[in-house]
Amino acid sequence: MAKALLIFGTRPEIVKLAPVIKALKAKRSTQVIVGHSGQHYDREMSEVFIHQLGLPAPDFNLNSGSGSHATQIAKVLVGCERAIEQYEPDVVVAEGDTNTVVSVGLASTKLQKGFAHVESGLRSFDRRMPEEVNRIMADHCAELCCAPTKISAANLIREAIPPQRIAVTGNTVVDACLGTLPLARRFSTIQTRLGEWDDFCLLTVHRSENVDTKESLGSLLRLLRGLRERIVYPVHPRTRRRLIEHGYWKLLKKQEHVITLPAVGYWDFLWLLSNCRFAMTDSGGVQEEAFTLGVPCITLRENTERPETVMLGRNFVTGMNLARVKAAMSKVEKMPNSQLKENPFGDGHAGQRIADLLAKNNLRSKVQRARFLSDGYTIRRLIPVTKLKEYRKVRRLMTLCYDEFGRIGLPIKPENMEGWSVELFGEPSVLRPYAICAKKTSGHTQPHLLPSSNHKRTTRNNLQTAGKNQTTERVA
Repeated sequence: MAKALLIFGTRPEIVKLAPVIKALKAKRSTQVIVGHSGQHYDREMSEVFIHQLGLPAPDFNLNSGSGSHATQIAKVLVGCERAIEQYEPDVVVAEGDTNTVVSVGLASTKLQKGFAHVESGLRSFDRRMPEEVNRIMADHCAELCCAPTKISAANLIREAIPPQRIAVTGNTVVDACLGTLPLARRFSTIQTRLGEWDDFCLLTVHRSENVDTKESLGSLLRLLRGLRERIVYPVHPRTRRRLIEHGYWKLLKKQEHVITLPAVGYWDFLWLLSNCRFAMTDSGGVQEEAFTLGVPCITLRENTERPETVMLGRNFVTGMNLARVKAAMSKVEKMPNSQLKENPFGDGHAGQRIADLLAKNNLRSKVQRARFLSDGYTIRRLIPVTKLKEYRKVRRLMTLCYDEFGRIGLPIKPENMEGWSVELFGEPSVLRPYAICAKKTSGHTQPHLLPSSNHKRTTRNNLQTAGKNQTTERVA
């Protein structure tokens, strides 16, 4: 019997791993072990979510607690190593971009255990974000990268992660959100806390760049004081501590148009999100959940790793700038709260797809070995795919793929690969039979990288149809 070890540590990880845990537990051929790193240890941020998502209590808790990034990662890394040695799983799974995730990925790789990263390939391209560094490291530790969208998969391919390690599965947040919404409507009691407020916007702010310093919290307070819309604000425990520490908590409570709540469970959160006019957030998960429920979103950051939400016109990136937030509000107030017909984040079955991938025998092996015994070194070579049989010969050697317009592409269907160019990686003697595909530009040899004139329109159309009849797409 295959043995899978899944480890989460924060509220978003519990939400997004829940569909995978449930799907794996339904498989008789797989033993499921669930661990908690203890990164989120408040009851409202952990136990409540486990209960409301219908999960059993974790088999163990590493009790990492709070601390600096180095302290927290070190505690989880040591704890994960011990857990892997104790349970001897065939595959280790983690989700997202937290300190827990990067620790699980490193521990798995160092112990030569196959690591699967759920929600792989997201990129904000902002290296100041601790989460960006975490997700990059986790992706490069992974033997299986479960990318939620085609854009995420393309990010991985650009970083030379072999296509055969990548699968486009959809995002499990859609499974959790849609699956839990009926329970939220039935059991949530949060509306009793709102009095007569039936027209409000939902605010969530928790990222370190927005709440960890007096200056950033000052920007948040100035923003709220400049708005007149009714705002419901469930306050993250760490944010509340920072507000009290820097003397802003009483000032926040004086804002009559803002209702502050303690951290809420998943049922209450989904009720608030599904009933608000729009959401203001710095959370990546809330951007996805708002999009899934058809709720317009304003992102209080300078970037987002969920570009699909912006490209389809349902999310506006403003930072903490009051003028930009007001401009975005004028747009979202004209938008209906309705779901798009197709969701680029998937159809609500991502958890099952990931479980099916994890159950395959090819993930029951250790980290892949690289053997270069013929020549002793490797090269890269760009070749054209002019015939289908050529693609089949080289698919296991591919690292990058370019379509006929020079755009990074996903080689999902072999019959659509004719006319493309692919970069191969291997020993010279293995690649020698293949010719270089390039064109001369001002005396230099360069690959075809010019975009087509209809690239923007094509991208929008692809995003709108990405969720239709979605199946697990192995890139190669």
